[in-house]
Amino acid sequence: MWNATKLRYESTSTEVMALVKEAVLIKLTNPKHNIQLKNYGNKYFVKVGMADRYPSLELVNHFDLDGNDYFGLFISRKKAEEVVEIAEKSFKIRNCNNKEFAKGKACFMATIDRCLAPCEREPDDEYNLELGKFYGFMAGEKSELLSSLIKRMSDYSAALKFEQAAEIKKTVDLVLSQVHRSSLLKEPVNKACVLFSVSGSSGSCDYFLLIRGKVCIKNFPDSFHDNFEDTLDDYFDGNDRLDNFPTDEDYERMRIILNWAALNREMVKIFYLSDFKSKKELYLKVSNRGFRDERYKPIVGEIDLSKLNLNI
Repeated sequence: MWNATKLRYESTSTEVMALVKEAVLIKLTNPKHNIQLKNYGNKYFVKVGMADRYPSLELVNHFDLDGNDYFGLFISRKKAEEVVEIAEKSFKIRNCNNKEFAKGKACFMATIDRCLAPCEREPDDEYNLELGKFYGFMAGEKSELLSSLIKRMSDYSAALKFEQAAEIKKTVDLVLSQVHRSSLLKEPVNKACVLFSVSGSSGSCDYFLLIRGKVCIKNFPDSFHDNFEDTLDDYFDGNDRLDNFPTDEDYERMRIILNWAALNREMVKIFYLSDFKSKKELYLKVSNRGFRDERYKPIVGEIDLSKLNLNI
C-alpha cells in the first residue's frame, strides 16, 4: 500500500468468481507472501493409486493429473478417513505400502480374507472387480455393499464370533450415515465432467465447467479465452481435442472452485454431464432448478488514494 496511488474495485455476482478474478490479478503481480489456495490445506482427497498394477488408497491434501484417481474434496480429514475405513473393511483392496507389497509375502489382512494377496499371486480380474465396487460405492451404489456386510455380520454371529460381528456393525453404521456423500464429487476429480451452478446476487448465477481437469467459466472476460459453449459442444459431440490439456491456470482455478464449493455446498448445484444426452437437455435441467442465465453487470470504479487522508 505504500506505493499505491489508486484503488480499483469491481463487484462480482458470487464470492467464488471474485476469488478466480483475484487469482488472475495476483499472477500479474506475483506477491511473495500470497499462499492462499496454493494447496487444499486441511481438506483431503482419497487417492486411488492407479499408477500401480494393484492400486491402494491413500489420504492426500493435493491433487494432480498424474494417472491416479482422486475422490473428494472432503471437508475434513476425519470424513476422508471414514471412507477409507469403509473401503478397507468392505472391499479386498490392499492397504499396505509399496515397500511392504514388494516383499511378496501375504500379510494378516489376507489371512482374514480382507485382501486378495496380490503380493503372492496375480488376481487381476478379482482385484479390478473389488476396485469397481469401491467406485460404485463412491457413486452412491450402497445397497449391494450393505447386503454383503449384513450377511457377513450374520455369519459371524451364527459362528459365535461376536467381536467380528460388532466390527462389521460399525462399518454398516458408517455406510448408513451416508459418509460417502461427504465427498464433493461422486466421480474422481481428475475424470469428472461436471457443471457447477453457483447462485449469486439478484438471482444471477455463475457457471463453472470442469472436464477432465480443464476449467471453463461462462461469461468470463473474452481475453482469457474460456470457450465455455464450445467445450460443452465438444463433449456432447464426442470430440476429444488433443490440444485441450489442463494447464497450471486450470489447476489453480480448480483449487479455488473445489475449496469454495466444499465450504458452501448449499449455494452450489452440481450437474454430471454423463446424466444428459445433449447440451439442450442439460440447460433445461439447470433452468428447472431455479437458476437464471442472466449475465451479471459488475460495478467498476476507481478511488484516488492521494486525495484521501490515510494514516498508513
